[in-house]
Amino acid sequence: MYPNMYDLKYFVEIAQAESLSRAALRLGLSQPSLSQSLQRLEGLLNAKLFERSKKGVVLTPAGRNLFLHSKKLLEDWQNVQLMTERSQQEVRGQFKLGCHPSVALYSLPPSLPDLLGTHTELSLQLVHDLSRNIVDKVINSELDLAIAVNPVPHPDLVIKRVCEDQVGLWKATHLRAERMTLIADPSLLQTQAILQKLKKSDWRSARLIESSNLEVIAELTRHGVGCGILPGRVAQRVAGLKPVQGPHVKDQICIVYRVESRSIKGIQVIAGALSKAFS
Repeated sequence: MYPNMYDLKYFVEIAQAESLSRAALRLGLSQPSLSQSLQRLEGLLNAKLFERSKKGVVLTPAGRNLFLHSKKLLEDWQNVQLMTERSQQEVRGQFKLGCHPSVALYSLPPSLPDLLGTHTELSLQLVHDLSRNIVDKVINSELDLAIAVNPVPHPDLVIKRVCEDQVGLWKATHLRAERMTLIADPSLLQTQAILQKLKKSDWRSARLIESSNLEVIAELTRHGVGCGILPGRVAQRVAGLKPVQGPHVKDQICIVYRVESRSIKGIQVIAGALSKAFS
């Protein structure tokens, strides 16, 4: 168990005033309250910190040692408080932003140049993973905010929808007929849903080429390897693709951060810049 900062502050004031009554007067506290604080600190440290004298109180050897370290601790704590207050009101410091790498490719280039150019003391650490994993990291405070696809509501999260997308089948524009080959990332829930629906269609016997990289899927699709299962925003970044009629899944793309982060200026500014990129 650690002493609280108020008890340390009161201890330092008593040591400097060399009197409980003078310290109580300076602090605006009653003497019994100050005595209780001192008793709490002595009990925690299992050491007597003051000896009574004719003029008031004097530090014991243990008290002198604590006094030397307490002043430094209080100064450090004050600096931490100031830095924390500044982080609430100023756009500065490093923030961890998570998103799927394919989402990053179409959302971050339009938003980051102006954001970082305007706020020169702001820095970002980018973390890429599946959206569901990214959201878990925000919940666990491993990330400050995220761009997430179809996040599940959670009481600890603020979820702001910024746009919609649609995952479906795409093919190369130069192909007259679809090749019965599918290229997809089966780890994505949207892909799993579409593959399940395709089992009830003419695609049920199609070959499946698996890739965890949507940009690779898009390029293979562009070169006519087969039909790719892709989000529209990813497919539209690649020239020479067109949608194929078939099952699709709608996506909600959202900015996600923890509820207590709403008051942090940096989070507000980053979320606003990201939202603007989707408008």
